[in-house]
Amino acid sequence: AAVSDGLNEKGLSVNLLYLHDTKYEPRDKRLGVSNMLWAQWLLDNFSNVAEAIEATKNIQIVSSRAGGRDSRPTARCTKI
Repeated sequence: AAVSDGLNEKGLSVNLLYLHDTKYEPRDKRLGVSNMLWAQWLLDNFSNVAEAIEATKNIQIVSSRAGGRDSRPTARCTKI
């Protein structure tokens, strides 16, 4: 398990809890954002909670390799 927190210049705060045994939904055609990069993606791209929630509806959080553990599928992350 791990945690990560961040705050951007607009005042958006993000808190992330990583649990290795988390089960993710089957991969689909939405943009994949790595579970390890999701918090940073929000901070880099959004100014407030409403924007972040709306954008999250259009992505799929996917599992990435962490600490030598391989969780499939791996993510392709793209800045929007």
